[in-house]
Amino acid sequence: MPANDQSYSSYNRSRSNLHRPSIAARRRQLRRRRAAALFALVVIIVALIVEVGKHSSTPTNHATTTLQKSTTSLMPTTTSIPANGGIGSYAVGYVTQDITYTLNGRTRSLPTIIRYPSLGTPGFKYQSPGSTSDKLEAPYPLIVFSQGFDISAEAYIALLNTWASAGYVVADPTYPSTDPGAPGGPQRSDLVNHPSDLREVLNYVSSMNSMAGSPLNGIIDSSSIGVVGHSDGGDVSLAAVANSADIIPGIKAAAILSGAEYQPFGGSYFSNGQNTPLLVVQGTNDNINPPGCSAQIYNSAAKPKYFLGLVGASHQPPYLDSGADQTLVMTMTTLFFDTWLKGETSGVQLLNSQAQSAASISFWSNGTSIPETLNGSCPGAPNNG
Repeated sequence: MPANDQSYSSYNRSRSNLHRPSIAARRRQLRRRRAAALFALVVIIVALIVEVGKHSSTPTNHATTTLQKSTTSLMPTTTSIPANGGIGSYAVGYVTQDITYTLNGRTRSLPTIIRYPSLGTPGFKYQSPGSTSDKLEAPYPLIVFSQGFDISAEAYIALLNTWASAGYVVADPTYPSTDPGAPGGPQRSDLVNHPSDLREVLNYVSSMNSMAGSPLNGIIDSSSIGVVGHSDGGDVSLAAVANSADIIPGIKAAAILSGAEYQPFGGSYFSNGQNTPLLVVQGTNDNINPPGCSAQIYNSAAKPKYFLGLVGASHQPPYLDSGADQTLVMTMTTLFFDTWLKGETSGVQLLNSQAQSAASISFWSNGTSIPETLNGSCPGAPNNG
């Protein structure tokens, strides 16, 4: 990967016959339709699951929790929207950037893919390298995603595409020492460096807003930043908003997908009155990061906070595999960020409505207590009780 990829291909579309007021109005309609469409999709999938269950003599099992290495390439491919891609109102472009910095006297390299709303028709050239950004409603909030241990960052392509197509700049760095492609195999001991990596990625990508020649020039709203991560990546995202040793100022919202508090980070959690809005997502059959880990986070956090429990789900499938759980995760995370990064006034109402429609496969808490059965120990967390 080049150290500073400034070679961008262009993808231009004539807008001479378009009028800004009508385009802006159409974008607002598309956002509302996106939310409605996602809502309807969840309802349909849930209904199908219920109907299948009526005619099945044995319950359907969730996928196993065995960790598997992803063979997903770092570079996205230019394709039509995948079925599990989360269709939004924007086409999606991307650029790659090798972000390097020095930590403790050593150079760290973070290959990063950055998706963004681009010109084009959603559903065609869904991921177009270096395509012209759509600046009509810019700037867009920035979301940085942190991968799980021994899982490729691009294995989460459906989630990443969903957020970008919904009107976000989305960066997903590869943490090389915990990636499946790490020389000699992934080393979990490097996780302690990831909060610093995350900070560097946030700073660098934000600076691309003023980088001449970049499709990201002028489209990043650095005052509206969110973080999200799965598993160990959830640990990193949580530390950035709740751990006294690793807090990154300016983050406005965080989604923790089957994550945990992590003792080796040091510091203390929720000790300084942190109240960054949190969405905590957890499968009830997760034996990698058990429900007690997410319960600990949720119970310790101040409001506004939300808990999405996925009934019968294990550690990876809700985030990597297409299906009802992943669709619900895509929907709820998007609505959560719409609420706290875009200021959508109907966001909380939509979150509650979506959760109610999916009650057969999940449960939802909006600042209220969660089922007592979820409370339990969390191995490796500072407070194991």
